[in-house]
Amino acid sequence: MRCGGFPALPNAQPSDPSSDSAGGWAPGGLFGDTVAFSCLPGFRVAGEVDDEGVCQHEAVATCGDDGAWGIAASDGDAGSAELAPLQRGICVPVMCPVPAGEGVVVSPSGDAMRAYGAQLNLSCSNLHRPTGAGAAAVACDDNCSFAAPLECAPVHCSKEGVPENSTVWDGELYFPNTARVTCDPGFVVADGVQDSACATNFSAQCTARGELETFGTRCVPAQCPPAWLTFGPVRDLLVPNAQVCAHKEHATQCRALRTRTPDRGLQG
Repeated sequence: MRCGGFPALPNAQPSDPSSDSAGGWAPGGLFGDTVAFSCLPGFRVAGEVDDEGVCQHEAVATCGDDGAWGIAASDGDAGSAELAPLQRGICVPVMCPVPAGEGVVVSPSGDAMRAYGAQLNLSCSNLHRPTGAGAAAVACDDNCSFAAPLECAPVHCSKEGVPENSTVWDGELYFPNTARVTCDPGFVVADGVQDSACATNFSAQCTARGELETFGTRCVPAQCPPAWLTFGPVRDLLVPNAQVCAHKEHATQCRALRTRTPDRGLQG
């Protein structure tokens, strides 16, 4: 069975143009003869993608038992009868999927697939920062990909900025979230009062710099001041108990001693 002359394929070239054998751009062929060819730069073999998603640029056509040139399946035998008909448009333009990593911002924006040679500028969103891997400027290459694109990761805050005599919530903290900071036993928030009781915790902010911002808040030894300095002259006065205020394992509300006092100040 003879297949006749090998057809001229657009955007393709023989793998060995100088060869006179069936392995070149052969003028004709008998059953079982093969012709190897490759697609020109910017084109790939239609439908041929390897296990890693990389497109292919070379193929082998075989003269089949039906007298027509065909392409064997990627896992098939070139000499088998299971051949797909050779299409003139077998070499198709290379297209690359736009990088879609976490936190990656693509410029210029547009379609999810870009043509061969297209260039992109990549950056990280304001909630992310570069990991140090990948490039910020990439182009669609012959492998149908933007090789080694920029990688971004959420901004993570360390807990090195926690004030002395305090403990921060035990968990991962990312910008722009906040975390609860609790004073150690025997300490309270400086100048902090919550519902007429000693404050023992406050919030810290994870910043875009990856640092924990406490806005100067600190924990100091617990001391309850004289009632009239804290609350002013009142007729029914709740006097905080220093022993309870100083230990966070007690109720957050100080125990109170109720007394009567004239408007001019405290009297026992």
